[in-house]
Amino acid sequence: MPMAARIRSLDGRVVSANAGNVMHWARHAGDRVWRGEAILAVGRLRHFTGNPGLRGDSIAAERTLDELR
Repeated sequence: MPMAARIRSLDGRVVSANAGNVMHWARHAGDRVWRGEAILAVGRLRHFTGNPGLRGDSIAAERTLDELR
C-alpha cells in the first residue's frame, strides 16, 4: 500500500516529501487505524528537523498535534 509506505517510513526524505499528506490523513482519514498511524507519523515528523527535514514541517506537525488534542 502506498499510503502505508509513506506513513510508516523512517526515511527523512520520504517523510519530508509527504509531510502535508500525512498531516491531512491525521485529520481526515476515514479509517480510525490509518488516522492513528498518521498521528503517530506526525509525532515522528516533529523531530525530523535535520537534513533533509525542514523546520517548517516540524512546526506544522506541532500545530497539527495541538489541533488534534
